[in-house]
Amino acid sequence: MIYRKLFFAHLLVIASCILQGCSKDWPSFRHNGLRTANQPHKSRLSDPAKVPTLQVKWSFQPPSAQGFMTSPIISKGRVYIGNGNGYFYALDADTGSAVWQYPAAAAQPLDSQFHCNPSSHGIASPATIAEINGTRAVIFGAPDRSSGSHLGDGHLFALNAATGALIWESPAVALVTGTTSGSTTQLHEQIGYSSPMVFNDHVYIGIANHCDNPIQNGKVVAVHLADGTIDNGFNYSSTSTRGGGVWSSVTGWDDVYVTTGNVRSANPTNPATNHGLSVLRLNQNTGAVVWQHQPVPYALDMDPDWSSGAVVMLSSCGTQILSTQKDGWTWALNNSSGEVNWVFPTGTWANGGFTSGDGTVHNDTRYMRPG
Repeated sequence: MIYRKLFFAHLLVIASCILQGCSKDWPSFRHNGLRTANQPHKSRLSDPAKVPTLQVKWSFQPPSAQGFMTSPIISKGRVYIGNGNGYFYALDADTGSAVWQYPAAAAQPLDSQFHCNPSSHGIASPATIAEINGTRAVIFGAPDRSSGSHLGDGHLFALNAATGALIWESPAVALVTGTTSGSTTQLHEQIGYSSPMVFNDHVYIGIANHCDNPIQNGKVVAVHLADGTIDNGFNYSSTSTRGGGVWSSVTGWDDVYVTTGNVRSANPTNPATNHGLSVLRLNQNTGAVVWQHQPVPYALDMDPDWSSGAVVMLSSCGTQILSTQKDGWTWALNNSSGEVNWVFPTGTWANGGFTSGDGTVHNDTRYMRPG
């Protein structure tokens, strides 16, 4: 599972031309649905000589702030971000002043009754910008105690980006049916850090759990962009039992790409279906697994989740899917076949994955190493 440290209760914005002009917007987590995190336009942040001169332009601290566990996005002169206090904010990118918030101050915040790590508090899902029936919208995931057992089921929200008015709220996509620690008869699902991905006239979101307490079955859920209704024709679950949480954000290119978490700590034996600790290509319409890359087998699974989601790289060597696990290895895969293009650090595992006799260790160290 992936933890994130609490960010400051203040949102700090650095003075940079990245905030000025829609051509230099940052409209989604890691900039786009490919999750490349590449700023395509020149700015002070892309000039190493100017980075030391950057200064804080403004800061924003909302009432009852619980810290920002998510990343801001920027669109048309506004910064959009959710807070651990359960409120989502639109800020003026030049001044940091609040333009609107959702829900209203007097309304029940979007939070959960199950608190066990930073992603369990309020809104941890980075937002994304999309157009819905001709209206520019901002979409994010959050718990909402108004449904189900009233404990904080995960929902997707689409708001008018200009006014903050609700366009639609999806049905519950992540269920919380109880708050008993370790209960295997309750569902402890959550959206957490996963950011919505708009693609194929749908919004895709990853589902994991509340701090492995206990581990749930990882999922990807798709809702229709037009109205937020769940597309029941799209189905993906990571295992036939438990495990394989989709902690990171879904990626879209020619299909849907995801990375998944551990399985062994939730299962005394290898489940019949095991898509944990994998990079997966899913059919964009059905959720069926097109290919799977699982370098760490069940026997070596000591919780080396993929510490980042899948990234699509349009390289001179063709389209590649890249990601890094918490054990420190980075893999580049052919997008069509899932075959390994390269792995770093390299070794005998490059062609067949890791084995019990290769001397490698794959645990929850949460670091990336150069060799």
